[in-house]
Amino acid sequence: MRQCIFLLLTLTCSISTASDLCIANERNLFSCRLEANRKYVSLCQSNADNRKIIYRFGRLGQIEISLPNGGSPPPKTSHERIGPAITQWVEHIIFKNGEFLYVLSSLQGMSNSLNVYKGNRQIAEMNCEYQTEAGFRIVEVSELLSRLGFSAEKNFCSACPSAF
Repeated sequence: MRQCIFLLLTLTCSISTASDLCIANERNLFSCRLEANRKYVSLCQSNADNRKIIYRFGRLGQIEISLPNGGSPPPKTSHERIGPAITQWVEHIIFKNGEFLYVLSSLQGMSNSLNVYKGNRQIAEMNCEYQTEAGFRIVEVSELLSRLGFSAEKNFCSACPSAF
């Protein structure tokens, strides 16, 4: 009986500690919980095809957006210097869906955010409350995407949102 209760408690704890939107046959590259709405944003990599990178947004167990979908292009990356010092930079990972751009950004590798654009207008900016333990930093994901041959944009924000 004690073993049964221990197993049940262990299973319950395992289920409640999920902190990304990746599915069983995917690797979590990056995930964070957003301050504004307590939703998650995740970047997942297919185990079957390492060039398949998926952006997901929503609550645990309730995905609202998954990209790319049938009509959207693969992600792009951008590295942008924002000041005179070499340490002043922003890294972006950009997903497009119709007239919307979903941009995961990292300011000097220290703070992460999700920015959403509709047409030429920014309609949302949400900071990450915390990055989940599993996965990488945005700059590391961006480097991985470059090694896999995904295209990069120079100075994305200066041309924002014309990245596609």
